[in-house]
Amino acid sequence: MKRVLLTILASIMCAFTPAKKEAWQKGLAIVEFNAKFNESNTFADIEKLSDVRKFTIWVDDYPTIQEQEGIMSVPSLVLYQNGKEITRWEAGISLRLGVDYMNIQREIDKITGADKF
Repeated sequence: MKRVLLTILASIMCAFTPAKKEAWQKGLAIVEFNAKFNESNTFADIEKLSDVRKFTIWVDDYPTIQEQEGIMSVPSLVLYQNGKEITRWEAGISLRLGVDYMNIQREIDKITGADKF
């Protein structure tokens, strides 16, 4: 009985991760990985980015996602195209991202072709 309950609990804890991951498997998406202890260093400018779908994943809520995606520090921003990682930006020892949203937007524009206009 204990084993059954643990199996059910484990599947519930991991159930959302694949669904969420499927969401960034199609098209161009940027995912911010962060931890709740570092919530004050959330990348607020993510909302300014255009032509990309945006997601935030709290690694505390999905313990396996950090290892699956190779997240070494929080916050980290990862740009995916059809589920394939294009580039990433990671926080340093300050636990803050040292990247301006315009640099990220330039990367997005290269992929979408918006830099041609």
